[in-house]
Amino acid sequence: MEPQMMKGTIIEQMMRTMHLIKEKVGDGHKARQKQIAVLHYIYSCPEHKTTISNLARHYQITDAAASQMVTYFEKHGWVDKVRTKFDRRIVYVQVSQTFIEEMKEKFNEMTEKVNQYLTFLGPKDAIAFERILNKTIEYLEERGDRA
Repeated sequence: MEPQMMKGTIIEQMMRTMHLIKEKVGDGHKARQKQIAVLHYIYSCPEHKTTISNLARHYQITDAAASQMVTYFEKHGWVDKVRTKFDRRIVYVQVSQTFIEEMKEKFNEMTEKVNQYLTFLGPKDAIAFERILNKTIEYLEERGDRA
């Protein structure tokens, strides 16, 4: 196959793969990657909770923007607001147990799907796929924001 033709085929296959993944994963009201990153930050704080002010400071946004984000998360059941017994004026934000359980379930589902896919590929193709993914990651990391 000619290099130009191969490039076109690869681009077509990548676009089709991304389309199929998006179609299978869906969108809906699921947490997006950036939102999960914020929730992970909250969970990684001492005692798995933080204040809105700390969130604002960490993400370099206004307290109002952080409050709006927390309200959105709370509306979706991803976080709970908790007051301390000692000072009822202080409000902490913590990731809800429901969200934690959902994420564990999603991770288990994802692991099962990866296992099914690797079984479908077979040992030889699975090793080749891992090698190609590692090479792709290396390429993207070396290029930085030029990719």
